[in-house]
Order: sequence, then structure tokens, then C-alpha cells
Amino acid sequence: MSEHPAGALIKVSPTRNPALSGATFDDLLSELLQRMKEGETISDEQRIFVAQELQERLTEALEVHHNRFSIKNLRDFRTS
Repeated sequence: MSEHPAGALIKVSPTRNPALSGATFDDLLSELLQRMKEGETISDEQRIFVAQELQERLTEALEVHHNRFSIKNLRDFRTS
């Protein structure tokens, strides 16, 4: 059972893990993807919060010309 009442808004403050400071961004992305492929779940409030923010930031970051699935790429293709 949750320590918070149903419907309560909780404050989540993700912090950096010093043990991961030497890992490259590519390594972190690959590790996250691999863990999810292996069945790691996003099932508690903190993970949901962090994953939601990650999804929003990835959506923005992937909107570039070199992503063939992006709207920007399609727009660039249509105007060239």
C-alpha cells in the first residue's frame, strides 16, 4: 500500500547517481533500452514521473532533420 493517500500529488526530485558519472550518454541510453527489453518495468510513481519527463524530452530531441521519422525531416524534404 502507498504511503500517500490516493490521488495525492507527490514531489519527485530525480538526482544524479555518482556511480554513473563516468558512463557516456550512449551507454546510458543503451543500458536503459536493454533493461526495458529484458522486462524491467516502470510501475511506481517515481519511475513513472521520470519516464514521463524522459518521454517529453526525447520527443523534443528527436525532432531533427537526421531523424527520418521526424516532422522536421519531412518538412525539410518537402521544401528542398
